[in-house]
Amino acid sequence: MLCICALVVASMAAEGPRDFKVGDEFGWRVPLQNDSAVYSHWASSNRFHIGDSLSFVYDKDSVMEVDKWGFYHCNGSDPITAFDNGNSTFDLDRPGLFYFISGSNQHCTSGQRLIVEIGKDDDAWIRSYQRLLPESQSLLASRRSVIPVAISRVNQFDAARLDVEMSAMLKEQLVKVFTLMKLDAFLEFLIWRFSIWVDKPTPGNALMNLRYRDERGVVAQHLGKVRTGLEGPGLTSPQKIWYCVASVGGQYLFSRLQSFSAFRRWGDSEQRPLARRLWTLVQRIEGIYKAASFLNLLSFLYTGRYRNLIEKALKARLVYRSPHMNRSVSFEYMNRQLVWNEFSEMLLLLLPLLNSSAVKNILSPFAKDKSSSTKEDTVTCPICQVDPAIPFIALPCQHRYCYYCIRTRCASAASFRCLRCNEPVVAIQREGVSSGK
Repeated sequence: MLCICALVVASMAAEGPRDFKVGDEFGWRVPLQNDSAVYSHWASSNRFHIGDSLSFVYDKDSVMEVDKWGFYHCNGSDPITAFDNGNSTFDLDRPGLFYFISGSNQHCTSGQRLIVEIGKDDDAWIRSYQRLLPESQSLLASRRSVIPVAISRVNQFDAARLDVEMSAMLKEQLVKVFTLMKLDAFLEFLIWRFSIWVDKPTPGNALMNLRYRDERGVVAQHLGKVRTGLEGPGLTSPQKIWYCVASVGGQYLFSRLQSFSAFRRWGDSEQRPLARRLWTLVQRIEGIYKAASFLNLLSFLYTGRYRNLIEKALKARLVYRSPHMNRSVSFEYMNRQLVWNEFSEMLLLLLPLLNSSAVKNILSPFAKDKSSSTKEDTVTCPICQVDPAIPFIALPCQHRYCYYCIRTRCASAASFRCLRCNEPVVAIQREGVSSGK
């Protein structure tokens, strides 16, 4: 309600002092016979305030400011102010009634006279406006806050993961040229140089419809014309440089320090206390950083702002580039890869448990017709596919086998079936011997 009152007062007082031409186009002259109340109608159609002025434009006439008695009696013998210069101006500098008549008694009685009323509360309105204006402005500024917008946490994590995958793909191509840490830093610098530095999203951010926004600029501007809550300036040049220094340079230097300290065995150096203290300091810094990163992760999962400490320190928030653009990521290849991985792991688990001979015995009747077997097939051993050195026959089907092959199969399987006819083998007998097992 306070804001509405202040705006009404502001709209009334923002116009400032005005100059009214009496009678408008008609001017200050004798009214027509059928329109003697022309000046009364003109005064009632306008609203006058302290500080306004009245301009009387006339020809061969005059205008006087008189008191109430002189107005109603058309008596200008003792005027307050009188002009006859053809263009006269009177300032309305007080509340109350102002009485104006023509210097000619005949003109006055014909209706050439005017009453202007200035309300006593007009100056109070102005004072109230001036008093309430700062408070109303502060209230409006506080209500014109940034629209809370929820950015998908999955999109932000996926964007970071896609950036890592792209770096890994490039790393595989150049790993033989550079050392690993230098390659990581070089690739990260290239990604930063051709994306963030030129106000473009990283490849992962582009796929997830995200961009960086300077939250400090959003708070400072209060987003006067907010429509979606996604408006706001991009990163400034200092923010971009510090992002590169922290993400590329900081990661490279810390990796080099860890590698160097591990190579020089600072942690096992009992005879060099300085190296030992440096190693302890590095470990503590790493622990503090990991703890802070974990707390920031919890904050990110709760608020959806700032994936890592670098973004939080620089106030670089990821927001949507377009409010109407959906995620353009297809999980078809990922799902296919997951299915094949699970299927291969299942086969690696089950194949050692399967009996290949049993499977072959089950499938052999369907592989070929029994009547189509040749004489050579009946002579050779169906297991090793050669002529048996010590031929044995399976009972009761009478098919030839090598002794070693059939003896091994019968010992390994409780119910071995003939590979030629799929009949159960209940006993084995040496070929040409009338009895034996």
